[in-house]
Amino acid sequence: MDKDNLMNIAVIGAGVVGVATAYALVKAGFKVSLFEKNNDVGLEASFANGAQLSYSYVAPLAEPSALKDLPKYLIYKKSPLKFNLKFNLKQWLWGLQFIKACSAAKSAQTTSELLSLSYFSRAQMHDFIEQKLSSAETDFQFRKNGKLVIYRCDTALLKAAQQVKLQQSMGSTQSVLDKAQCLAIEPSLSTISEKIVGGVYTPSEELGDCYEFSKCLLKELQSHASFSLYLNSKIVNINQENNEFKLKYQTDTANILKPQQLSFAQVVLSAGIESIEIAKQMNVSLPLYALKGYSLTVALKDNDIVPEISITDSAKKIVYARLGDTFRIAAMVDMGDATKIINPQRIAQLIEEAQEMFPTLDYANAIQWTGLRPATAQGKPIIDESPIPGLWLNVGHGALGFTLALGSGELLAELIRKKLDLSAQVSLDPEPFSYANVR
Repeated sequence: MDKDNLMNIAVIGAGVVGVATAYALVKAGFKVSLFEKNNDVGLEASFANGAQLSYSYVAPLAEPSALKDLPKYLIYKKSPLKFNLKFNLKQWLWGLQFIKACSAAKSAQTTSELLSLSYFSRAQMHDFIEQKLSSAETDFQFRKNGKLVIYRCDTALLKAAQQVKLQQSMGSTQSVLDKAQCLAIEPSLSTISEKIVGGVYTPSEELGDCYEFSKCLLKELQSHASFSLYLNSKIVNINQENNEFKLKYQTDTANILKPQQLSFAQVVLSAGIESIEIAKQMNVSLPLYALKGYSLTVALKDNDIVPEISITDSAKKIVYARLGDTFRIAAMVDMGDATKIINPQRIAQLIEEAQEMFPTLDYANAIQWTGLRPATAQGKPIIDESPIPGLWLNVGHGALGFTLALGSGELLAELIRKKLDLSAQVSLDPEPFSYANVR
């Protein structure tokens, strides 16, 4: 197959990672076709996430204290991390891999590897912002607003200080604050001042609306003749014949399903949790599990007092971010529930927790949302070619999809380019995110 044909590539899945991958590939000179089963980009796990671009907060869920807290997570009904145990081999295998990844040494290594990717992703975001100049703030509510993680007990703050020391050695700029310093930075926390012992402040952190950012990337893509978009197009079959991938998909137009097929030299799979079933058609196993999360988006009134910087309540595992005239509140990890049904008990719990900090907001009219975040047990994404040559993977970002999207897309584009041209450069070590390493 000649090089021109090899430049013809399909990206399956138009969440923020898929769109960012398509964007990087088009920049690299590829002819890209982007397939999405929904009628718009960014409508699944990207739609109403926590909005924080947490480049310095990428430590994996799998870390030593997770094992210590496991009984609490299993028993306490209002735990932020909830396990729905099932007689499901995939769940138990993923769980065993998670336990294996919970050692201090492994957690520190994973943190270092994720930081390298997140800082690379931040550089890509800043390049994108510079190209867009002043429009980013209005296009997707981008702001460099900083982030404060608050702690409610001295033990947790001491542990956080140790993590800060580790991350400072890896290039992070963070400060450990006492209660008074936390309230000075963010006076809106006065409602729970008696319960705060301190916090960690990272001035370099950012935020944005992930769904609007996905649309922003799409707008850039649609200015290129080498890009094609297939919305309402669900992949129903993928197979390989004569070194080409045959994608069979159904387009849904006016509720009329039309089967169609296109051929591509290479395919990138970035379809969130649905990547599992698509990869299975090529006999490729993906070590992903759905981490279900929830959010509220509250419309703000003129007299509402909310923080201007991003806030994370460490004990409650809730993140807060102001997006223009709305306030995003996101939390929770439900394992073993891969449905897209909103659990009213979890939403009620989220409202109850948020009311403690910001009691005057209009929660009754808040927009409720849930999303399935595809995660590996180690907490690292897979950014690599699969065992099937020409089938590439950009999956498993968990709750860090928005943060890592641009960096992951750029890294994958560089890897594909390097396969076609051995003299091409790769910006960071891809081995930690290889298919073999993350499994």
